[in-house]
Amino acid sequence: MDVSFRLGRVKVGPLMLVLGLMIHVLVPGVFLVGAYGLDVGFGWRLTWPLWVRLPLGATILLLSVVLEALSFPPFIRSGGSPSPFHQTESLIVTGPYRYCRHPIYAAYFGFILGPGIMLGLRSSFLTAALWWLCLAVEARFFEEPSLQRRFGEQFEAYRRTTPFTIPRFWRRR
Repeated sequence: MDVSFRLGRVKVGPLMLVLGLMIHVLVPGVFLVGAYGLDVGFGWRLTWPLWVRLPLGATILLLSVVLEALSFPPFIRSGGSPSPFHQTESLIVTGPYRYCRHPIYAAYFGFILGPGIMLGLRSSFLTAALWWLCLAVEARFFEEPSLQRRFGEQFEAYRRTTPFTIPRFWRRR
């Protein structure tokens, strides 16, 4: 029995599905548990009232989910996925990728920070930054050199004009 499904031309099997779920649920969960442990250990707690924490955290989480959801269609149209195992045939520069080179990494930051704020975890700022740093190192030393080799000057021009993860909604002329 084949339990795979297709996203465009990419066949997603159980292993890729599990890896995706781990990145989206397990990793943020581990960082949130770490934030809780730090808060307990240091006696920290966000003192913002619940009526501030819940809408702020929920908004950050919702924007992160939307950002990541908008990041997938360009990959599917290009015959690939964000996974290094299903690379695209062309450089993705549309959708959220018009505004920053790694919008999914920006979304991952919100997957930790949003729930952390809702739960009142002061250390979630630290653990979200740590997760972003891990992703930034991976992008800088592995992903972007691979894109440079594959797409050459096209990627270099994109890299020069598009910020890393903080979107810029205007273009330099």
